[in-house]
Amino acid sequence: MQPGQRSSFGATARNARRRTRSGRIRIAEQNHFREHHPEADIRSWDNLPLYLSFAALELPPGQHTITVDFLDQGNRLLTGQTKTITITVPAGADKIVYVSDKSTTPKPMKRILPLLAVGAAAVFSGCQTPETGALPPQNATQFDLENKANFVLMDPGVQHSVTCSQIQKNLLPDGRLAVAANVRNRENRRIQVQINCEFKDEQGFTIDPTPWKTLILTENGQETVAFESMNAQAKKYTFRVREAR
Repeated sequence: MQPGQRSSFGATARNARRRTRSGRIRIAEQNHFREHHPEADIRSWDNLPLYLSFAALELPPGQHTITVDFLDQGNRLLTGQTKTITITVPAGADKIVYVSDKSTTPKPMKRILPLLAVGAAAVFSGCQTPETGALPPQNATQFDLENKANFVLMDPGVQHSVTCSQIQKNLLPDGRLAVAANVRNRENRRIQVQINCEFKDEQGFTIDPTPWKTLILTENGQETVAFESMNAQAKKYTFRVREAR
């Protein structure tokens, strides 16, 4: 090294010592904060949608008009919240559209900020599909217990908690059908379910569905639930039980 020149090695060493001391100070500050603020970090992102549903449709390329209905917990249409949108599906590609109960126009999924209470996202595929005629229904003879049984349970939770020990069928003087079922709670806790009866004609087609009725069952208790058809055309029936809504 020539006289008058500064040592780059010495400057580098001093900078390294300063960075080390600075890092130690930051670590000490973080440890001090943790010791004096031991509570959990409860920060959260509170602007996500409350409910979000997805659907995928195969559509030919081009412009399409889509209608989205928003329903309440009882599957009833929410007045004034039906959205009708027009989209253009590209050929050989997918188009993702986000629609919410508060929005006025559809927005691309990658640009929407989820600041709304309810949302629905749909993927529309523009893949070319071969022309085809009528198609047969799938699983037509599977999962069709309602066509055969007089008492059915509509979801696994109810199947675990509820059973039917006896069913009674009577013909009223005016020709209408009267049915009753003993519904029993299998659990050692109080539960609440809903029950209705589908009255059917001789061929098994529903002609008189009754409204859903709320049924409260005490621990291991049993209740008799009765229904009467509205007319004399009812020849068959099915009790249906679901979770309370």
